[in-house]
Amino acid sequence: MIKNVSIGNNPRGIAITPDGHVIYVANLNDNTVSVIDNAQLTVVATIGVGSKPWHLTITPDGAWAYVSNSLSYSVSIINTSTHAVVNTLTVDRGPFFSVVDPSAA
Repeated sequence: MIKNVSIGNNPRGIAITPDGHVIYVANLNDNTVSVIDNAQLTVVATIGVGSKPWHLTITPDGAWAYVSNSLSYSVSIINTSTHAVVNTLTVDRGPFFSVVDPSAA
């Protein structure tokens, strides 16, 4: 099935859970992350994060999503079960990309 899904303004980063069931999209100009059910192609949650979210990545076990907030110099950590930000880490200026070490998950 191919379908347009309405999400936030100026989408940038995209990540898919390892099981392929959920898609996360960082919306640069809305300071949000859209959570999309991949089977239904519908938005199931919109999560507020830091300023100008650019990129995101998901842990190999699918439990956590990390969002690089480029203008607020932070990384938001999202619990993928609850679709909630559980912590925000302050980092140095302009984080644009995030990766996860699979051996540390």
